[in-house]
Amino acid sequence: MPGVQNRLTDSLAKLQSIYAEDFWQTSTLNYEVAGSSELFDGFSEFKQLKLSIPAGNQSGVLYHEDIQLRAADEDIDIVFLFAVKMPSGGIVACTIADVNQVSGTTTVTSLNLSQSDAVINAPGILSPQWNIFRSDMFQIPAGQLLPAVNIEIAFEPNDPTEDFYFTTPAIYPAYEFGSVNLAVPAIASFLPDVMFQADLDAETTPDRAMLRLIDIAYLGLGESMQLTQDFAYIDTEEGYDPNIDTTKSQLVNSSVADLDTLIWLCKFTGTQPITRFNFSPETVADAFVLDSSDLDSGDQLRLTSYSELNPPILDVQAQETLLRWQLDTGYYGKNAGTASAITEAAKLQLINNKEVTVNYDYATEPFVINIQTKWSETLGAIGPEVIGESSQIVLESIEPARPLGTKITHEYVE
Repeated sequence: MPGVQNRLTDSLAKLQSIYAEDFWQTSTLNYEVAGSSELFDGFSEFKQLKLSIPAGNQSGVLYHEDIQLRAADEDIDIVFLFAVKMPSGGIVACTIADVNQVSGTTTVTSLNLSQSDAVINAPGILSPQWNIFRSDMFQIPAGQLLPAVNIEIAFEPNDPTEDFYFTTPAIYPAYEFGSVNLAVPAIASFLPDVMFQADLDAETTPDRAMLRLIDIAYLGLGESMQLTQDFAYIDTEEGYDPNIDTTKSQLVNSSVADLDTLIWLCKFTGTQPITRFNFSPETVADAFVLDSSDLDSGDQLRLTSYSELNPPILDVQAQETLLRWQLDTGYYGKNAGTASAITEAAKLQLINNKEVTVNYDYATEPFVINIQTKWSETLGAIGPEVIGESSQIVLESIEPARPLGTKITHEYVE
């Protein structure tokens, strides 16, 4: 599936967990994670489910409700893809329904599997015991707050006592590869018209076979073309304008780079990217512990750019905001340890005027720096009764900017 992005979350697509909240559910079906997916030899992050029908039943269902798509996925052809191994053969039926029921219709696709004659269960996508299930294309009508679908997969093996397997599910726009892989339209433009027209008129599954072949064969070329396009910039003489994003390089300019590029760019400022967040008002442990830190191996941080004391749960946009701040200032990198780094790190948790006072008394406490912020401007503060207390959220924010060998304390003030 080169050149497209799976709309399923990692836990749904890679089957890495079995009891997680965001995971497939079952009805009259036993399942367990049974090692790495046989379709992706060497990629242990992709798993497969070992399924079985409980005694006394003939079929079972694997399902998940309210699978979120993207706003741009409205009114376009979308497909659901997965692999199944059912040695005795049987029926696999997939039902896809619009969560918001705007269209009032569902897409049902059935696959009749023959009994496998293969004695050897060879790994890989060409294994005769594995079948690729590709749903009929479906569309989510426009005008919804956020497009989403319910998916239900019914399994009815010819031998209800056997174990069968499910792996690598994916949801994606059927023709997204044509816009993501820049090599596809570039090469297709040189095809003879008769070949291009035959591809468009094809009714086989998958359709547009010629374009899909180009996508697979020239994926590296498409990625190179994309990087070249991202790196392109306009210099001052050619009309560069800091107020016009289209004149900036998307590869090296932090103001227009995407999330993956921002993470890569952080290496050049001595910054370890922090992209995992918790909800700001949550109670946290002491951010400063000798030889330790509340910034654990998961790199968690509370951050906000909102104007309220209790901001909503942070999203990808907030992650990008922090990464751009890290790149532009270096306060979590090469400029860490300075007074401005401490002050600006504390401001990440403040609103309104964001007043920060830094007190440092070398004679009394030479290795302690005290930070003061107004309770009315600090995230998580309940009311004036917290005056004199400290905010662990602020301390955690300051920790990556803390000078080596010092302890940072915090105090709410009026």
